[in-house]
Order: sequence, then C-alpha cells, then structure tokens
Amino acid sequence: MANAQRDAIDQLNSIRAANGLSQLGMSRSLHRSATRYARRMISSGYFGHSSRIAVGSRFGRAGETLAMHSGWDALPTKTVTSWMSSASHRAVLMSTRYRWIGLGIARGRGPSGPVTVWVAHVGG
Repeated sequence: MANAQRDAIDQLNSIRAANGLSQLGMSRSLHRSATRYARRMISSGYFGHSSRIAVGSRFGRAGETLAMHSGWDALPTKTVTSWMSSASHRAVLMSTRYRWIGLGIARGRGPSGPVTVWVAHVGG
C-alpha cells in the first residue's frame, strides 16, 4: 500500500482513537476492491457509488466512501478532512460495525484537467 493510503489510514485511526473507537485494520482484499473501483470510475468518467460494493465474501457487511479532488497529488489530509466534514462519510468511517479498511487511489483526466479519486472500502 502506498504512503498516501497508509497516511490516511493512520489519520482515520487517530480520529477513531480520539473518539474511543478501535482501530481499523488494513485489509489487502478491501485495498484491491477499492483500487479496482477507483480505476473503474476514472476509466469510465463516472464518479459515484454503484448499486453494489464488490468486496470479498469474508465480509458480512461493507461500506464505502468516495472523494475526488483536482490535481495529481494524493492529498491524504485533505481527503480525510473532507470525509470527516461530511456526516454520511463520517458515519461510515466511524462506525463500530466495521473493523477493516482498504483504500484505493486512481488518477486520470476529468473534464477540467487532472483528478485524483479515493475510494475507502470498510468491512465487518
């Protein structure tokens, strides 16, 4: 996993710890599913949730958060801050129902230039 993803997970786990929650463990399976979905959104020119989160069968439940910003830089702090500022994203990432996380990042061209897409898949 790249440094930006590790940095974002560390930031999320610090926020969870400050709120009395257990840390999310890093999952290779969720990392792969999140990366696949980020790449699919870039290649299709679509940004949004699909009707199904395609994660491994070992997870009885799954959640997803998305972020997109302009430019090629990953900007993990900006991404985590954005997620924590959104009630729905924060609810997913702070849920006690989830114990595992994987982050995917993809870069590509949007209508107005380069963009970076983040996908967080959480599982429990």
